[in-house]
Amino acid sequence: MKILHAIFSTDFAGSENNCAQLAMLQYQAGHEVRVVIKGRNPKQVERFRQLVAPDQLIVIPAAWPSLLDGILLKRIVKTFKPDVIHTHLGRATKRFGKVAKALGIPHIASLHLQYEPKVYGACNGLVCVAGWQRASLSSYKGKVAVIRNWVPRRMGNVKAPVKENPAITRLGSVGRLDNQKGYDILLQAFRQAFPKGDETVELVIIGEGPNRAALEAIAAGDARIRLPGYSANVPNELAGFDAFISSSRFEGLALVVLEAIGAKLPMLLTDVAGNRELADLQPQGVVSLVPPEDITAMAEALKNLTAKPLAPVNYDVSELDESTVAVRMVAFYQQVIGTA
Repeated sequence: MKILHAIFSTDFAGSENNCAQLAMLQYQAGHEVRVVIKGRNPKQVERFRQLVAPDQLIVIPAAWPSLLDGILLKRIVKTFKPDVIHTHLGRATKRFGKVAKALGIPHIASLHLQYEPKVYGACNGLVCVAGWQRASLSSYKGKVAVIRNWVPRRMGNVKAPVKENPAITRLGSVGRLDNQKGYDILLQAFRQAFPKGDETVELVIIGEGPNRAALEAIAAGDARIRLPGYSANVPNELAGFDAFISSSRFEGLALVVLEAIGAKLPMLLTDVAGNRELADLQPQGVVSLVPPEDITAMAEALKNLTAKPLAPVNYDVSELDESTVAVRMVAFYQQVIGTA
């Protein structure tokens, strides 16, 4: 099958990683795949090039005017002649949706967060990356499949950052420094949980974003809190953590949490839809949940988490297996193609 993926964002976070990994899985399964992105962020382009085969990636030049997108996208589609167009996030869905309709090509979009009728309503099919999303689609008329994000297989050698003091418990998180991730709550909770300053625990948050200055102000020079910035090698960063923390105010089904599951890290997650869904796939009590935006509850949970030695967790990943993703996705494509 010929599959055209598209995502027109500027960062490289969970949705972009999902797009790239799905394209790679489909390519490995023998399908002909292309991924269309915009070249506005060189770091994003480089990350896609690391994950997607060279002949798969189509980079629209940064200087190309958005008003002329329709002309270029039609040219790309007419040249590649895909059986299906699969878009990710709103901008690519809107732009390619017009082209798909004009050329009569089935159009599928992944819902990485909320359903927006004006953006996704005209798609022939929608892929929910989390089961909780399906309840929001009562007004949607197309085909729907729930194909959860998956635990990615570790590739290559994973090398954990060296700890200066092996006795220190390293709590960690990976994500964009923005309001969604709730790191303002996490930092305040950490300082409330460990107020003396001499506790053998540290907090490392990997990522970059618009809230850096505000988070640095909350950290107030506390040497136990580190914000080292963006990392292109999340598996290595996770290997250096003793536990993973998600303080998000909302989540679809966060890829980094799935990566933490693959790394067998003990986890403390906020009780939001995507995190709750992942916790419910495990035996009761395996994953600790706390209310979002509750500093006191998060602080208490951090103390409880670090009160005993932390050990690797063997999670149940039977419903999060990447080996079935390509087959299930193509089966859904065929279903949509048959009715489009």
